[in-house]
Amino acid sequence: MATIPGGAYVTDTHPGEILHGTGFSDDIFTHFAHDTIYSGDGNDLIVSTGGHADVYAGSGQDVIFTYNGHNFVDGGDGSDIITVGGHDNVVYGGAGNDVIYGGQGGDVLLGGAGNDEIHAGSGAEFMSGGDGNNTLYAGKGDDTMIGGAGDNMFVFGSGGGKNVVVDFHSGDSILIAKNINGLNISTPHDLLGHVTDDNGNAVITLGHETITLLNIKAEDIHNDPAQYFHVH
Repeated sequence: MATIPGGAYVTDTHPGEILHGTGFSDDIFTHFAHDTIYSGDGNDLIVSTGGHADVYAGSGQDVIFTYNGHNFVDGGDGSDIITVGGHDNVVYGGAGNDVIYGGQGGDVLLGGAGNDEIHAGSGAEFMSGGDGNNTLYAGKGDDTMIGGAGDNMFVFGSGGGKNVVVDFHSGDSILIAKNINGLNISTPHDLLGHVTDDNGNAVITLGHETITLLNIKAEDIHNDPAQYFHVH
């Protein structure tokens, strides 16, 4: 460990190390697999490239990157930015307004308390906003999305997969990219021809991409599409 002003520079020397930061703003860089990192308080920068890492950030506005998959990240308190690479990662943002970016699929991305922003990666992701007013961005795979208790927004662009919104409720909204997947869509009413019912669940079919709203009736959407959709 090398000391830097206001914090420390921490790195590993072999796989499976347990590393500790300080109560200040640390720079923690690890290269081997199976490390465990406790960053402590402070606004820390954590970069772990080996995979199979467990990262426990403390209070503070942390920036965390993990690569090569199978990582666990707990952002702790504070508004953190967390990016995971590879696949089969688990992220818990914790308290604060966090921004989370998923990897290549099989990730579990949990916002926790606060108004969080969660971006799916390129594969099939599970996203849950938790408490607060959250924004969930679908990616290129088949994503499962739970907004949580607040007023949430679910965002969809071109090139997505077969997505499921589990808990759409009053106060939530769906943001659809204008002319998504080459379709002529510029207003909520333009989406009505793409909304059908499947056993009591509304399904929006947008080319090869679908959005299923569990326990939402297609009839209700047809009666007032602007209550559900925004097009941008």
